[in-house]
Amino acid sequence: MKIKYSKPILSRTEFLRESGYPREYLDRALHCWFADQFCFRTSSKPKAKFMIDTEAFEHYRRIGELK
Repeated sequence: MKIKYSKPILSRTEFLRESGYPREYLDRALHCWFADQFCFRTSSKPKAKFMIDTEAFEHYRRIGELK
């Protein structure tokens, strides 16, 4: 089942609010070896926001790479 998101790129907080996934699941996904395929940081500073490409995230979730 594909989740409909309000925007194609969401911040971490917006993504958690809209998707309903647990924070631990998203933390594991954002720190996996291929996370650069569906997320990026707004800058190189330590407190930079994670931005998530919702379509790419759903693709990796559907093919079973994110567990």
